[in-house]
Amino acid sequence: RKIKCCNKDKCGKEFGFWLFDVSERVLQELHKEVKDAQERRMQREEAKRRRTAAALRRQGSMDARASAVHEEKLFLLGLRDACPRCGESLEGLPDEEAQRKHLMECADVV
Repeated sequence: RKIKCCNKDKCGKEFGFWLFDVSERVLQELHKEVKDAQERRMQREEAKRRRTAAALRRQGSMDARASAVHEEKLFLLGLRDACPRCGESLEGLPDEEAQRKHLMECADVV
């Protein structure tokens, strides 16, 4: 299928994509698989959020230094996805060791 670029002043070129015929059964299976994967991911995130909330309820009141140390511990345990020092999202890091290495090398402060 060919489509013309809508920016006629600068481009106006034609580009296209392939349209593959897929049976209805395969399409439904794919939709189900994607939906199941998304639900599993959402359940994991919700469980992580509940555990974090429970940990925050248990910790009570802390001073700023103790709170920063606690945030780093939560990060190393995998209960936080963002670095407590620089705020960078580190969801893609493979394991706890990679998170620990980032924390040791991170000198930023939020």
